[in-house]
Amino acid sequence: MLTLLLASALLLSAVQGQPTPLTPPNGQVGGECDILWTPDTTGKWTQTNIELMTGSNQAMMHITTVATVDTTANAASNFTYPCPNVIPTANIYWYQFSHAAEPANLIWTTRFAITGANGQITAPANPLQPDGQAPPWGIGNLVDPSLAKPAPSYVQGETSATGGNSTTPSASVNASVSVSVISITTASTSMPISTSSMSMTTVSVPVVKTITPTSTAPASTTSASTSGALSTRTTGAIGVLIAIALMFGVGT
Repeated sequence: MLTLLLASALLLSAVQGQPTPLTPPNGQVGGECDILWTPDTTGKWTQTNIELMTGSNQAMMHITTVATVDTTANAASNFTYPCPNVIPTANIYWYQFSHAAEPANLIWTTRFAITGANGQITAPANPLQPDGQAPPWGIGNLVDPSLAKPAPSYVQGETSATGGNSTTPSASVNASVSVSVISITTASTSMPISTSSMSMTTVSVPVVKTITPTSTAPASTTSASTSGALSTRTTGAIGVLIAIALMFGVGT
C-alpha cells in the first residue's frame, strides 16, 4: 500500500504544473467553439498544439489541428475559434494538447458535442468502447476534409480521420459497341447477270470489363476502355463481312 501511495505521489508531482484542459462546452456549426485550460506553471508549454480528435479510446483519430497557442501562466487560458463543420454532429469529439519538447506527453479533454447549425445532435454510433466500457463513441470528420490541417510531425502512431488505408473494391463497368450486320439476299433471273439486294442492321453488343483501381483514395472515378478485346472483336467481324460480300459478288 505504501509503495502504491508513493508511486501515485510521484506521478502527481510529475504532471503538476502542466496545463490541464477543462471540459469544453458544446459547440455549434456556424458558431464559436471555446477551449479552456488551467495554465502551465513550468513555463515549458509555450508552443502547445491543440488537435480536434475523434474515435475510440484505443484508436484515437486526428481530424485537424485547431491552433498552436501559449498555455503557460503568462498567456490567456482560453482559445476561441469558429466551430468546424463536422459530420456527424454528435458527442464524439475532444481536444488533444501536446508540445514538441515532450512528444509523448499527451493531454486530453473529455468528449464534447458539436451540434448542427440548427442545434441538432445525433447519438454516438457506438454505445460502449471496444473494451466494453463507457463512454459512447464514434468517428467524425470534417464535411470538407480538404480543410484539415495535419497533426504535428512529432506525434507518433496517430491515424487521420480524413484518410485511411481502405482500398476501393473492384468495379464492373458496362459498355456497348454497335456492330453492323449485313444481310445479303441473292435473286436469280433468266439473265446471265445476277442481282443482289443488301440491307444493314445495327445491333448493340454488351461489353463487360472489370477494373481494379490501384488508388487507395476513399473515392475514385473509374472509366471503361474498350481497346483490346473489343478491337479484336470488331476487326474480326469486319473481316467476316468482307468475305461474305466477296462470296456473293457484292459491288461487282
